[in-house]
Amino acid sequence: MELKRYVQINRGDVYDLQDERQRKAYETIKHGTQSVFGVKKTSDNILDFVEVGDLVEDTYGITAKVVDFGLSGDGGEDERIFKCCYVDILYEDVKAIYKRQPNGDYKKYEVK
Repeated sequence: MELKRYVQINRGDVYDLQDERQRKAYETIKHGTQSVFGVKKTSDNILDFVEVGDLVEDTYGITAKVVDFGLSGDGGEDERIFKCCYVDILYEDVKAIYKRQPNGDYKKYEVK
């Protein structure tokens, strides 16, 4: 298996393996206890890691909590969207996601 840019381990942490500090932290956990490590998902696209409860920020400066996923269904070509509390945000408009950390804070991931 080719390791992708982003790796999510079994406790939900996402690591960007192109960031030196995050890669070192990932390697430390990988070679640590087996109860902590276990790859849950790998991808080159950070949007693949968005889960219900995460925050997404779009190009217009709107930040909202994801409550579901879906398609735009506007009659034309369907586009993937994040259904949020008060707005639907197109995948292509997302510029950052915020993942909740175990301590309750959010960690920001830029969409490239």
